[in-house]
Amino acid sequence: MQPLVESHKAALLDTWEGFQRAPVTSLSTALIIAIALLLPNLLNIIGNNLTQLDDYLQGSTQATLYLYNGVSEPEGISISEHLLEDPLVSSTRYISRQQALDQFTANSGLGGILDGLGDNPLPASIVIIPKRQPTAASQALFGRLEALPEVEFMQVDLNWLQRLAALRDIVSHTGLMLTLILGLGVLLIVGNTIRLSIESRKQEIQVLQLVGGTDSFIIRPYLYAGLVLGITGGLLTWMMIIAILAVFDLSFDNLLSLYSMEFTLQGLGLKGGLILLATGSLLGWSGALLATSRHLRGKPL
Repeated sequence: MQPLVESHKAALLDTWEGFQRAPVTSLSTALIIAIALLLPNLLNIIGNNLTQLDDYLQGSTQATLYLYNGVSEPEGISISEHLLEDPLVSSTRYISRQQALDQFTANSGLGGILDGLGDNPLPASIVIIPKRQPTAASQALFGRLEALPEVEFMQVDLNWLQRLAALRDIVSHTGLMLTLILGLGVLLIVGNTIRLSIESRKQEIQVLQLVGGTDSFIIRPYLYAGLVLGITGGLLTWMMIIAILAVFDLSFDNLLSLYSMEFTLQGLGLKGGLILLATGSLLGWSGALLATSRHLRGKPL
């Protein structure tokens, strides 16, 4: 057990000395890895925030049912109370024709024009606020409400929620594709860096093989190098994401304040950051393993 521990310590020391011999190359490789990891992670963050924003806005969605003039006020109140029995409905509010007229007069200042008409032309209505649910469930609910015989027409705007959901899906799918493509790119970047390092120490490796050095002993420092490059790239990505979100957070808050919305932009968080570091280290280690294994088999990368 002790010889194995000493071997790993020697490999880590060799890796550190390798970085000291070529600090610019090592840092450049880590930065390239960070940039490759940045875009898919940003898209993932955007997708998560769009999902949370969609959930938040679901609570602000409401429908207004305009009743036929032949529906009396007691009937309208009874319908409003009956709708509360629907498990998808959070609350209802009945607005009589007189209340609608009073609100219109107070908000528009055009009450005198309606007074000249003699009869109140505004219909009674019921304001429905659904519970938080997927957009498809809200559409089904609003379809049932509009089909009520007492309802002349319904006013509801779900188009912007549908557009938001479609945008979220596009961002998520794009992020997934970029993760796969750029992940392959990271493997090739690390693999090429390790291959160049192997070529520069080719004679040293041949001597180790002649004196009985095992393959695992020879490739161990390069695997550690790939691992450290991946972790460093992931750490740089995490720092860049924090900086980018800090820049846009204030502007985003100002935009939401114009719409009287309270929504906090979410970043990676500790769990997401650790996943990012694990992903970077896995890609770095895999790229190094690819380069070293192909070299030992005598195949070019």
